[in-house]
Amino acid sequence: MLSTSLLAFADAAIDTFCAPQTRDTAPRDLAILGSARMRHVAHRQILEIPADPTREPILLAVYEWGEKELPAVALVHGWELQAGWMGHFVNPLLRAGYRVIAIDLPAHGASGGSMLNVPDGAAAIADVCSTGGDVTTVIGHSFGGLTALWLAAHLPPGSALTHVVTLGAGSGVSFLLRNLVAAQGWDAAHERAFRERFAERFGGPVELYSVARFGRHIRVPVLVVRQTRQHGRI
Repeated sequence: MLSTSLLAFADAAIDTFCAPQTRDTAPRDLAILGSARMRHVAHRQILEIPADPTREPILLAVYEWGEKELPAVALVHGWELQAGWMGHFVNPLLRAGYRVIAIDLPAHGASGGSMLNVPDGAAAIADVCSTGGDVTTVIGHSFGGLTALWLAAHLPPGSALTHVVTLGAGSGVSFLLRNLVAAQGWDAAHERAFRERFAERFGGPVELYSVARFGRHIRVPVLVVRQTRQHGRI
């Protein structure tokens, strides 16, 4: 059992780990979002496992282009970005005969919430897809790609999803935690406290949220595209 001080440290560190910072939206991103039909989808966040069924839902910002009767592709941005970041996919997909849906993940862009994690991101995508009608493909960048893979491994009954594309997606949460430990200079006791509390709050160890672990359950085709530039646009 963790001491009171280590428990407080671990809870605060996990909350910070799951809380993205806000970035300004670039004019190019604002322009493409301004051409979309915007709607909102209610989403009850998964901030712990098992999830709290009484949690007040937030509203997700959803942007849509193209004819409503067409099959749809959902675009999912990366950590601390927003739907407009994926805007350069919109016109090529429209020309290819698809409807396009872009999502502001929880705690990002115009969506509600202050925290985000992998299963919550996947649940947000599922909620948007279930109200979008005939969403056959999800294209996810970075964290959005990781959440799309988690969704593909945990597809809800009746899902129309048949393909996933990831762009520069991470391999899981373990890599992010290693970076955090190095950046913060935690000793073994503090890293162990984080890991123990994470497992309690999210239903399993950090390694559970690794593509190497959950990827074996994916049953739809996946295209993985590596991103070679650290900070460049895809």
